[in-house]
Formats: sequence, structure tokens, C-alpha cells
Amino acid sequence: MSSLQALDERQQFMVIFYDDKPHLIKLHDETKPTMAKATDLNKTLARQKISGIQPGSGTDHLPPLEMALRTNPDVIFFLTDALEPPLWPKDLERIRTMNGGRVRIHSIEFGQGPELGVDANLGNFLRKLANQNGGSYRYHDVTRFKG
Repeated sequence: MSSLQALDERQQFMVIFYDDKPHLIKLHDETKPTMAKATDLNKTLARQKISGIQPGSGTDHLPPLEMALRTNPDVIFFLTDALEPPLWPKDLERIRTMNGGRVRIHSIEFGQGPELGVDANLGNFLRKLANQNGGSYRYHDVTRFKG
């Protein structure tokens, strides 16, 4: 929510939630994935729709990344709890190839407790995703968030 609020009207955004499949947050009646201008109205609509999201079952990280890349954004912020299954090396290669160096992919992991494994070569798939796509990796301990 705070990331959305920080956008100004010159910027555009799209929100894709996922579980075992991606779910595009549609602010209006668009028939295909469309970037929304970061107007106060659109940010309010996005916050309302996001607050109504209920968690689904399963996790498949690849389809939402592919969906996001097909919209030709400048940057992707991939937020996840990084639960299993991970993006396997073949999945990471698929994203890197599909991206072709066009889009920076930043990955943000939400975990419980201190971050484990800080070596980018030995780290989790989110570190590798960011490294291979010109982005950065951040970890946030959700137990430190204020309720």
C-alpha cells in the first residue's frame, strides 16, 4: 500500500496477485492487462481491491512474472513470501530470456524472523531472479511490522 501511495500521477502501475495462478487487479472494466495512471482515484481503487483479496491455495511464481513481462513495464517489483516451490534454474532462465534485459526485476521477500543466507550465489531464487534481471533483492521480517 505504501508503495502505491508513493507513486505520482506521471507514473503508471499494475497489481498482479497470485497463488496457483495470477490474478490481475482490474481497476476499471479493461479486458486485457493495462497499466493504470497513478491518480489519487486509481490508487484508492487499488487499495480497496487489494484489501478484499483472500489468500488462495498453492504457489506458482512463474505465471505472474510472465504476465507482468508481457505488459512491457519499465520495472517489476516482485513481492512474495517465497514459499515452495521455488523458481527452478530453468524457470529463472526462461524469465531472463523472456525479459531480454529490458525490465529491471526487483524481488522483495517477506519472511518471519531474521534473513538467512546472504551470499547471492548461494542465496534463494529471489536473489538470483533479481541478480539476473538487473534488479535488487530485499528481505523484510514481517514480525517487525507494526499491526
